[in-house]
Amino acid sequence: MTPHAASLMNVTRMIGAVFGVAMLQLAGAALAWRTAGAGTRAGRPSRSDKIRPATHLGP
Repeated sequence: MTPHAASLMNVTRMIGAVFGVAMLQLAGAALAWRTAGAGTRAGRPSRSDKIRPATHLGP
């Protein structure tokens, strides 16, 4: 493997690690947010009813 390919692999691995940690933190925060807000209003999630898929983005 050439040095350039090795450095590219390292960069890809670093980016993957950063995104993996960020996704784990986001998933944990979303789970904690959902469980924390689950009992606020009559058994409904606190704000997840306002969350809609971003269909307005793009052409």
